[in-house]
Amino acid sequence: MKKLVLMVMACVAVLFATAAFAAPEYTIKVGYIGSDTHPTMVAMKQVFVQEVEKGSKGRIKVELYPNGQLGGDRELSEGVQMGTIQMAIPSTSVLAGFDKRMQVLDLPYLFTSRKSAFEAIDGVLGNKLNSYLSAKGFLVLGYQENGFRHVTNSKRPIKTPADLKGIKIRTMENPMHIAYFKELGGKSYANELGRALYSPSAGDCRRTGKSVCYDR
Repeated sequence: MKKLVLMVMACVAVLFATAAFAAPEYTIKVGYIGSDTHPTMVAMKQVFVQEVEKGSKGRIKVELYPNGQLGGDRELSEGVQMGTIQMAIPSTSVLAGFDKRMQVLDLPYLFTSRKSAFEAIDGVLGNKLNSYLSAKGFLVLGYQENGFRHVTNSKRPIKTPADLKGIKIRTMENPMHIAYFKELGGKSYANELGRALYSPSAGDCRRTGKSVCYDR
C-alpha cells in the first residue's frame, strides 16, 4: 500500500537560565520505540545530541532511550504530557489517540509522493495539526518520514486486496488503520510495534514502514 507514513517529534519546552556552567543544568530524555540502529536514532546520535550539547555549551545533556525502554508510543507521548520525559518520537497514527483529527494523515493514498507529503505538513495542514497537538500539551519540532507502508507476512505475497483475506494483520493503535484492513478482508488488530516486530514468524502479518524493514 503506497501510503507515506509520517512520524512526529514531540517535546516539552526546556527553560534556559542565563548563567553558563560546566556541568549540565538540564537533561533531555528522548524516548523511541525503534532500535538504536534505526535511521532515526542514528540521526539523533550523530546530529541532534551533538548540536544540542555543543550549542548549549554543555548546559544541556541529551539521553537517548531507544528500543522502547521507556514504553511504547502511547506511554512515551503521555510521558511528554506529564513531564516525566522531555521528548518522544511517536508515529502520528498514535497521536490520533490524543486528537482524532490527526487521523487525516492516515487516510489511504492521501499522499502520492514524499514531495506532496512534506509540502502539506510543512505548510497549512501541518500548522493546523500542530495547533491541535499544542492544545494537548505537545510542542511539535517537526515531521519525518518512515517510508511507504509495506505489508509483510509469512503466508503469501500480497499483490491485490483479495490476498489479504483471512490474514491476521497487526496495525497501529489507530481506528483508521484497523477499519481499512478490515474493509479489505484482513483480520486487523492493534499492537505496539516493539511487541510485534517478529510476528510474521508466527504466521501474522504486519504493515510496516520501509525504514523498519531495512533496520531488521
